[in-house]
Amino acid sequence: VMPLQVNRKQKILDGHSGVAYTFVRELGEGAFGKAILCKTNNIEWHQGARYVVLKRSDLTKTFRAAADQKAVDTEVEVLKKMHPHPNVVQYFSSFCDLGGCYSIVIEYANEGDLHQLLEVRQTSKTPLKERYIQAWLRQLLAGLQHMHAHRILHRDLKPRNIFLHRDRNSRHQVVKIGDFGISKVLEHTNDMASTTVGTPFYMAPELFDNKPYDGKTDVWSLGCVVYECAAFKRPFLGQTYAALITRIVQGEYAALPKGYSADLTRIVAQMLQVDSPARASIPQLLGDSYITRPLTSCPSLPPFLERKKRLGLCSFGESVLCVEASTRRWVMAKCLALEPNGMDADKIADLVTEVQAMIAIRSPHFVPYRLPGPRPPSGLFFLFSPASPPRPPPPP
Repeated sequence: VMPLQVNRKQKILDGHSGVAYTFVRELGEGAFGKAILCKTNNIEWHQGARYVVLKRSDLTKTFRAAADQKAVDTEVEVLKKMHPHPNVVQYFSSFCDLGGCYSIVIEYANEGDLHQLLEVRQTSKTPLKERYIQAWLRQLLAGLQHMHAHRILHRDLKPRNIFLHRDRNSRHQVVKIGDFGISKVLEHTNDMASTTVGTPFYMAPELFDNKPYDGKTDVWSLGCVVYECAAFKRPFLGQTYAALITRIVQGEYAALPKGYSADLTRIVAQMLQVDSPARASIPQLLGDSYITRPLTSCPSLPPFLERKKRLGLCSFGESVLCVEASTRRWVMAKCLALEPNGMDADKIADLVTEVQAMIAIRSPHFVPYRLPGPRPPSGLFFLFSPASPPRPPPPP
């Protein structure tokens, strides 16, 4: 990520709160205005965030001012209604400045949007590893579940509206759902919506038949997004709008590329069921074994380690409390899965280099590392020692 170049001359003031925003750079332009990255002078007001996004609309200069105003009002209504969730772009505030521009202040996702990432991967012909798609799917389902619990339908889920973020001190990437300009707030839990909106390539079949719809329309759109992550193309294409609708209503799409699991193919098929009642719901998908199991299969421990207790899971395997068979010492083993579903060669090399550096330090202020010998075929193992044995239960 390039360092941010801040233009300190341009400031935007929220007259109500007194918070000032310094222009950094423009992020993009949409139908209702521009999105700009700003630095705030009050991080407490934005829950610790130093950089935020201002979505600015000058409604006096737009051709469809009434419709644009409605879209802005809808987005503010939706964002205000929801409690914060890690997989939904967070709303901070909204205000009208002295220049007559209306601004919505939202969370900044520092790794762009999913559309940008897919373009880069497609250009470089670098397929996405399934563990990333699986992790994103799990997070997006959680975000949609949160929205639907607040009786909000997104209605325009697509790669451009899915944002990627990584904290400075974390390797974990988070995906966030954003852009709620045409979302629908339902008054009651079992309400059905009926207006036709959204981006045609990601729209569910029931929308073209003027049928009422519910949260399963967002499931269809998410299925299209997951397919696009694997295939680098949309599942439904057509030379004309009519041809596109025909393909969607018939549910015809090409198989996923080779290299992806049968489980991912099955999940996509469940999400792209033409018949809405037969389509998987978000609770069903979140309960599916493909979503609930670890992102990679954990390698078997080598025979010289006796498993005692799992300490935790990570993206590439697990941490296990063990006893060494020969010495009877307690150790913590970090077991990392290798390809095809685990770490690639570059990540393995980086990790081995890191561990070798830790071994060489031999300082009482660092956790002692050691390699247990030749690498087994199923996985890569590092031992952290000494590890404290589990505490006995307190006496009754």
